Amino acid sequence: SGEKITGDREILSEAVRQDGHALRYASKALRNDRLLVLSAVKRHGAALFYASDERKADQTVVFVAVKADWRALECASRELRGDREIVLAAVKQNCLGALRFASLTARADRETMLEAVKSNGEALQFASEKLQADSELLVISRAHTTAKAKRKT
Repeated sequence: SGEKITGDREILSEAVRQDGHALRYASKALRNDRLLVLSAVKRHGAALFYASDERKADQTVVFVAVKADWRALECASRELRGDREIVLAAVKQNCLGALRFASLTARADRETMLEAVKSNGEALQFASEKLQADSELLVISRAHTTAKAKRKT
C-alpha cells in the first residue's frame, strides 16, 4: 500500500503540506513535480534532499528551500551553490555553516564574502585566496574578531 501512496499526487500533496519530509515517499516522477516540491520545501527546506536533480537545479525551488533552512544549500546543484542570492540567504541564517556548502565561485565573489565577513569575521577563512588578502575584508574580519574577543573578557 505504501507503493500506491508514493505515486498518488493528491495524497502526497496533503502529506507534504503537513510535513515536507513526506517527499521522501514520493515516486521519482513526483520528486520532480515542481509544485509538490515547492510545497514541501516551503516549510521544510531540508526536504530538498528528496527532490529530483532537476528540482535541485531549479533556482526558485532552491531559493525557497534555503530561505526555510540554510542546510538545503548542501544538496543544491553545483551551479546554485554559487548563486549569490541563494548563498546569501543561507549565510544570513548560519554564516559559517552555509559557506561550507557554498561553491568556490561564491567564495570568490567579493559581494557575497563581504556580507559574510560583516556577519561573522571568521568567514574570511572560507574566502578565495585573493579575497583573503582584500584589505577591506581583512579590516572588517579583524574588527569583528577583536569585538568578539572583548565580549568574552
